[in-house]
Amino acid sequence: MPKFTTLVPHIGDRPYEPYQPGETREVDDENIIKHLIDGGTLGAYDAKAEAEFNSKSEGKAPANKAEGKAPSNKAA
Repeated sequence: MPKFTTLVPHIGDRPYEPYQPGETREVDDENIIKHLIDGGTLGAYDAKAEAEFNSKSEGKAPANKAEGKAPSNKAA
């Protein structure tokens, strides 16, 4: 099955977990492939984009921006 890189979020065959940009998608139906490529939803497989997507999804959660800071607009 050929691999493609997702360029924009779309539901595809996963209605409860849409494909995200950079995620790899495998499609075997030539009509669906043509439709998704012509519409700008899928592009050529990009191993670098897949690696970046996987590192983002497996990384730790970002720190809370407000943590440790006093409000700047609070009256003294």
